[in-house]
Amino acid sequence: ADASPLTTYLAFVHVGPGLEPILAAELRELGFARLRVLTAGVELRVTLPELDRICRLSLCAEGVRIRLKAFDARTFPELERGIEKLPLGAYFRAKVSPRIDVVCHKSRLWHSDAVAERVQNALFRRLGAPDSDAGEEAEGPRLFVRMENDRVTVSVDASGERLHRRGYRTHVAEASLRETLAAAMLRALLPEPSDRIVIWDPFCGAGTVLLEAVLRAEISRIELSRKFAFEEWPSVASVLESSRAVVRAQETRPHTVCAIGSDIDPRAVSAARVNLLSLLARKTSPVESTAEFHVGDVADMARQIPKGAIVLTNPPYGHRLDEGQAIRRLLRVLRERPDLRPVGALVGGVAKRMLPGSFQALFQTKNGGLPVALRVLSREGTGRS
Repeated sequence: ADASPLTTYLAFVHVGPGLEPILAAELRELGFARLRVLTAGVELRVTLPELDRICRLSLCAEGVRIRLKAFDARTFPELERGIEKLPLGAYFRAKVSPRIDVVCHKSRLWHSDAVAERVQNALFRRLGAPDSDAGEEAEGPRLFVRMENDRVTVSVDASGERLHRRGYRTHVAEASLRETLAAAMLRALLPEPSDRIVIWDPFCGAGTVLLEAVLRAEISRIELSRKFAFEEWPSVASVLESSRAVVRAQETRPHTVCAIGSDIDPRAVSAARVNLLSLLARKTSPVESTAEFHVGDVADMARQIPKGAIVLTNPPYGHRLDEGQAIRRLLRVLRERPDLRPVGALVGGVAKRMLPGSFQALFQTKNGGLPVALRVLSREGTGRS
């Protein structure tokens, strides 16, 4: 059956480990008051316009799944009967074979491949077997099945491609930061959007932190033009356009930033400039925020940074070059420029241990498998080792 703008869905918005409170704060800013913060994400009930709003406007979310009614299954026949009772036709077209991801934990049905096979059998009976010459779609619809203590939770992918893939970053530098993590850094350092702030990233790489600052400021003026998995659901086709109209009428108020990036690597700066042009090419109305990228050392660039600028950066750490040296240079600059506050640095490895105690941790997560933390020196901090 077709959905309506009032049909509600139980959504799970997932995020990187340790970033759940930041995602929850972002969703509240987008107008969602009733939500549950869980491990690796936030659960809330949404209408179709609200689902669209999350997919389009959340900058911290990695993806969105719709949770169907859970059931118990201790045998394979129980599993198949439970799957067949779900409203699969609302999410998958006939003769479509979704990709099935299975996780089993402390259940009698513990073999994930066997569970996936039985789920596939139930899907065939409900949706029909796919045409033999249809092949497999690399980015086709996905179904997530989690079995824990014999309780089966089935979720349908609503966002499709991972939401950190904004589409504007056509060039990357060594150890480039994921866009969603950069967005979380910004929101943790600046929970409330401020107008006309100046933000400097002295180790900007391909510019991800600053480009996310521009995107956050101008989200209502930039269209990322992404396709989401829920747009292919048979049940929403007739109401999608009207839902979009509702979403666009609720856009967030834009604000302006002046973003300044610098790096000693000319190739990284060149990549940042290309990515900036790619982002601005997606604007739907004039953008008031500005961004510029320069080749230069931290100390040299500090002389050009306006008084009272904010510093937010991802200095080299782990296997990246110049480990430790970047932090030392940054600390010297901050001692000479106490007006540059607050200062946020996402650090791991040796660099994490080099920051003085005046830098407080706002969150801990993982970046490329390496434990990292966002450490912040507030306006009251001294920055002394």
